[in-house]
Amino acid sequence: MEIKDEVVPMQDEEQSKGQLCEEAQKKEQKPFVIDRAKNALAVGKERVIEFWDGNKHWIAPVVGIAVTAAAAVTKQAIDNGNLREENERLSGDNDFLRLENEALNDENDHLTDMFLDSCERHAEKDAWMDAMASDDLRRGGSLGGQVLRSKRDYLQEQNES
Repeated sequence: MEIKDEVVPMQDEEQSKGQLCEEAQKKEQKPFVIDRAKNALAVGKERVIEFWDGNKHWIAPVVGIAVTAAAAVTKQAIDNGNLREENERLSGDNDFLRLENEALNDENDHLTDMFLDSCERHAEKDAWMDAMASDDLRRGGSLGGQVLRSKRDYLQEQNES
């Protein structure tokens, strides 16, 4: 086997040495970082275990309370969603009922006006009938007396009931 001696310029040789040193440092750093991470995890695990052992008498109730609170908040959110949907449905029903109520009120107003007009016409008719019956009695007729007696009997029945 022959060993060839190559002539490498000095600059290249220094550059390759520098690269080799940097690579060696990187290789040394990788295990160091991994070891530090492993140590940190182990220490963290030990601290968690120590904390648990020292405080487990109050951690379990606190976790239970937190879970209960989370369940209550979740249930409340679901109930709020259901109530919101029900409210939207009832709002639509409410609009329909409001329109129906307005129509019924308008009809009621119309019927009330008709009733009052009828009462006025009835009173006017009674006044004319009384005047005619009175005139008939003055002239000696018997029909006027029958009309007035009939009216008196009707009013007495109305007052008794």
